[in-house]
Amino acid sequence: MDVSNRDRSDPDWLRVAADEVARWKAKSYADLRAALSDVVAYDREEPGGPYQIEVQLLEDRADYVHVLVSVCAPHGFVCVPLSESFIRYADGRLA
Repeated sequence: MDVSNRDRSDPDWLRVAADEVARWKAKSYADLRAALSDVVAYDREEPGGPYQIEVQLLEDRADYVHVLVSVCAPHGFVCVPLSESFIRYADGRLA
């Protein structure tokens, strides 16, 4: 099935995306800066997968980092990821 036709409400895909966002949101400002000096990409084997995860810094500032987490369920040549971004402040706040 081509991913452009895949139902974006797929519970497996949504669960994996939520898990990955939560995993990265749990990291501290310092840990995010250290882990994301370059784009991080990896595969996750789960039902309905494999899923391709990509995490990157959109902004790297002294007072905060802006992080984008994208999850693709590749079933063809086109991937339209489920994505979410968040901001982690140096003082620990999360937005």
